[in-house]
This record gives sequence, structure tokens and C-alpha cells, in this order.
Amino acid sequence: MRKVLRNQYKRHDIFSCNHSAHQRFGGAVSTYYILSEKKCYPEGCINFIWRCRLLNKGHACPKKFNHVGRKCFSCREYYEEKFCQQPRLKVSVDEYREFLREKEDFDHWIGQHKGQDVEIDTEIAAINPSLIMTNGGKKPRFRFNGWILVFDSLHVNYDLFDDTAFAWISPKTQENFLFGRGASFEAIARFNFEQGRLLFNRLRRVEIKNPGIEDPPDINEIMVATQTASRFPVQTEKCIHCPEGVLVDNVDYKKTRNGRRRNLVCLKGVKNPSECIYHLAAILDSDK
Repeated sequence: MRKVLRNQYKRHDIFSCNHSAHQRFGGAVSTYYILSEKKCYPEGCINFIWRCRLLNKGHACPKKFNHVGRKCFSCREYYEEKFCQQPRLKVSVDEYREFLREKEDFDHWIGQHKGQDVEIDTEIAAINPSLIMTNGGKKPRFRFNGWILVFDSLHVNYDLFDDTAFAWISPKTQENFLFGRGASFEAIARFNFEQGRLLFNRLRRVEIKNPGIEDPPDINEIMVATQTASRFPVQTEKCIHCPEGVLVDNVDYKKTRNGRRRNLVCLKGVKNPSECIYHLAAILDSDK
């Protein structure tokens, strides 16, 4: 083992932001979101809030709208308010410099392996469906796109990646190997780094060392559960490792520049991760 690495892009202990979109989770934002997606530190960012003079005063809209939207742009009562916001450091200046050094080392490691076939040795912490979500119509629609294996850590060649990583596999691959939680294996896989997460694909030469402790999930039950699922704007570790937590690619061409955004979806319909009692309920059920 030559190096021990952690994902410097999924850290939530460096920045906080008082934007309303983050207040639901105490202002928690990842370093990837601040430094790579929004690129808003230290300069900050500018946001425009849509307003209506009539609705602000409690008057009714002539077109019967209850809130300001895209159809209001041509209305004379419509206006925008500009807000400037800046992320705040949660660590000292010296600690931030140390983070930047660690991030530079991590970026170098990513650059050495990205797009290459590597040897991996790991144990499956969870197996979740890979879902694609579209927002057409009144309710989002979900499409099954294979499976995502979740790892707490894994060896990449001779290095230890001591953080959460993922591997995408096709339905055919899952049918052949029947991966389940707790299974350990070795394989050759393609190394990718997308949107701040380590994601492998093209698994081959798979050698199962120990079978899983749980049966593979049932995709039919999962697709039924998506009808009442809830979405989170942040990706908490406990939800990623939960069998009811699923990362989905949200295809929404109206709200994103590249037409795709990743959301964390709770199949149990929990509205806030801090209020979730799923694991406690599972323990109580197992004791009965």
C-alpha cells in the first residue's frame, strides 16, 4: 500500500453558505459544489429572486397565478431582486491551506488514474438501483439504468481509498454475479471521477472472495417505491449507505446548464435526513 486517500471534494467541514437553498441542512455544502460547480469562493455569487408587486402586497394575480414563475417575465408587475452571497470558511486559514494541499495531492492521484483500467479490491456496503429521473408532467418519472455498488473504502492498485466510492454495473452483470451487501471481490475496473465522486465501471475479471450477507434488492419493489419518494439537495453519508437512499440523475433541461443533476432520493419518503428513524425501526423490528 503506497498511499491512503480521502475524497477532498465531498468534505462538508470546510464551507458553509447562508443561501436559502442550503438552510434546510444548516448551510452544509460540499467542497465540490463551492470550488468546482459554483466556483463562488472567495468572490461569492449573485442570485436573482423573482418578485411580483401584486403578490407582495397580498393582491390577486390577474392571470390567477399563486407564485412568480417563467410565465410572468412579460408582466409589468414582475421584477427581480439581486442578492450577493459568499460562502463562509468553517476552518482557520491554516487549516484551509492544509486542505488545499491535500486537495492538490488528491487531484494529482485522480489525474494519474482517470480513464485507466485499475485493480480494485473491496467489500460492498450497499447496492442501489441506478435511476434516471425526468421532470416532465406533474410527477417525476424514473427509469431503471442498472445498479450502483457502494463501497466504504477500497484498494485501487496498491493505494487505499478510505472513503465512499461507487461502481456502476449493468443488469446483465448483476444477473451473472448476484452482488449483495457484504460481498467482497476483486476485479479490473475503469477509473472515473464524476461530479466529485469516484465511480468505476466496465468491471471484468471479477473474483468473488466472500458472498453477500443479504439477497440482492428487488427492482420491481424499488420502482413502486419511487412513486412516493422524496428528494434531498445534499448527499448525506448515512443516506447513501441506506438501502432506501438512492442517487439519481435528474434530467431537467430547464433548470441546469448541462441538463443533468444528481439528487439523493429517499424511497421511504422521509423529508429530512435528520428526522429519519428508518435504522432505529429496522433494529426494533429485528428484535421482535
